[in-house]
Amino acid sequence: MKELIAMLFIFSASILMAQEYENEPNNSAVFESGKNFISFEYAYTHITEAVPHDDLMKEEGHWVSSFGIDYFRLISKKWRLGIKLDYELGHYIIPHKKSLKRENVFIALPTAFYSVLPGWAIYGGSGIEFEESENLFVNRLGTEYAFDLGNGWEFPIGFFGDFKKGYNTYALTFAIGKTF
Repeated sequence: MKELIAMLFIFSASILMAQEYENEPNNSAVFESGKNFISFEYAYTHITEAVPHDDLMKEEGHWVSSFGIDYFRLISKKWRLGIKLDYELGHYIIPHKKSLKRENVFIALPTAFYSVLPGWAIYGGSGIEFEESENLFVNRLGTEYAFDLGNGWEFPIGFFGDFKKGYNTYALTFAIGKTF
């Protein structure tokens, strides 16, 4: 229940603080291309407290790849609201949490982006990490810099941390996105 309240609070605050898109001056090339943004992302994630499934004697720390698709709606010059969907390709164990097994995790995160400077944004969201053995609530905080490729195309590079009950992860991300 606390997780749902936190998620609703984040989005309510984001919407209340944002101004209407149409009333703002258009200083960004991205706004000329449209209000919607979609991107395809690759992340290289470090699970700090994990060990590979087949090597329980290894020291903690395991790297996995993940792929994602993000959709955002521009609601003002500074704010984007949307969802991040990630699929983690990995099989590992968190030994501290009753040997929590994780395999091919799917994460759905409603997320709010705030543009600090042109091209640079910070973001946060709360959602659910779905996995066969146990679903977990997850909070994500991150930042990214998007290189403008022209015609509404962007190449974002970012870094985020996921905070979960029992373990945390951090990742370096690369994406290609289009505003339409």
